[in-house]
Amino acid sequence: MNIRVLFFFIPVSLSAVYDSWRAERAFHNKDFNYAEQLYRQESVSSPDDVKCSYNVGKTLYEQKKYEPAREFFETVAEKSIHASEREQALFNAGDCLIQQREFKQAVQTYERVLSINSENKYARERIELARKLEQQKQEQKEKQKNNDTEKKQNDKNKDKNDTQNKENKKDDQQQQDQNQQDNEKQKADQQKGQEQQKPEQQSAGDEQQKQAAQQDGGDKQADDQRAGEKKMTGKQEDLLAQAEHDDEQKTKGLIRAAVQAGGARSQVNNAQKDW
Repeated sequence: MNIRVLFFFIPVSLSAVYDSWRAERAFHNKDFNYAEQLYRQESVSSPDDVKCSYNVGKTLYEQKKYEPAREFFETVAEKSIHASEREQALFNAGDCLIQQREFKQAVQTYERVLSINSENKYARERIELARKLEQQKQEQKEKQKNNDTEKKQNDKNKDKNDTQNKENKKDDQQQQDQNQQDNEKQKADQQKGQEQQKPEQQSAGDEQQKQAAQQDGGDKQADDQRAGEKKMTGKQEDLLAQAEHDDEQKTKGLIRAAVQAGGARSQVNNAQKDW
């Protein structure tokens, strides 16, 4: 019975030691996921062993699982009765907070380390680093805030410009439509005016043709009158020539009569002289 009991506990003890060795070997070989599994098994089998919780926290930190890693380190700091273990656990918890960019809380955690060991220079260096990172964080936050404000203002201005452009485009389109309507109306008015002017132009054309016809008739009458006048003048010239001819014949007759009369007087005188 005792042998059986002794036989029963020896494999369990050896298994625990073997699992711990395998976990350490996996951690050394950077197989952190496998090491975590082994350390968790060990933690379950030895819940009061804070070293198991510490080792789980280490594997989680190496896998960049900072929040669960910090929780395991905080557990060690609460449960451990050894100041050195609490100091190291809090230091690692502070490193997790820095990775999470929780710099103010990290400073407080490192100050807890100094409360345990005021000579821990690494904790002081971490505090200085965390404060500097916190300042940069605030500056970046302020810068981001300004950028967001500027972006918001730019977006607002852009929206305003877009709205203004849309309104201008709408106004331009309305103006174009109005101009088109005015042009179409002007063309319609011109066409209507031209159609109204056609009868007037036709009437004016008829009147002009009538006046031209009357003018042509007057010119023809004047030409006929002038032609008649020319004709009468020619007749008068013939009459004048005839009159001149008659006068010439008459004159010649008178001359002959005078000559004859002169000859008779000369004979009478001669006769009287002779007598």
